[in-house]
Amino acid sequence: MATPVFASGVNNGVYFTPVGGARVQIRIQGWDHSEEVDDVDTTHSASLGIQELIATILRANGTVSGTYDLANQLHKDAGGGITAGRKGLIEIYVSASLFFAVPVLIKSVPYKSTVPTKVDFAFTYKLSGDAGTYVRPL
Repeated sequence: MATPVFASGVNNGVYFTPVGGARVQIRIQGWDHSEEVDDVDTTHSASLGIQELIATILRANGTVSGTYDLANQLHKDAGGGITAGRKGLIEIYVSASLFFAVPVLIKSVPYKSTVPTKVDFAFTYKLSGDAGTYVRPL
């Protein structure tokens, strides 16, 4: 077994390139990304009572969160276009050179603040293959 090499989240960024726009760096506090597939039950009389499935549609979704930056207001069209309904490509780095490239539809952009702290923002996304090519870290 190979010696583990762990990745720190501190130095790995997230970038967003809206369709028709310029690539921007998002100063994040965290992200999550999840893949799943739809399945079709193909169990039959020769399955010996054991369920059989085939994978169909690949789906992915996730959330990116950070601190609201007054100097870089990424939610504005001119600042990066992170708005609900916008399509583009998210690059989520897991190391200096390895990243997920996820063509997405941005589903929601919630903001949050409590009096003694700061204003935070996040956005949720879903995979949308018409916005680019999906690539896993290699």
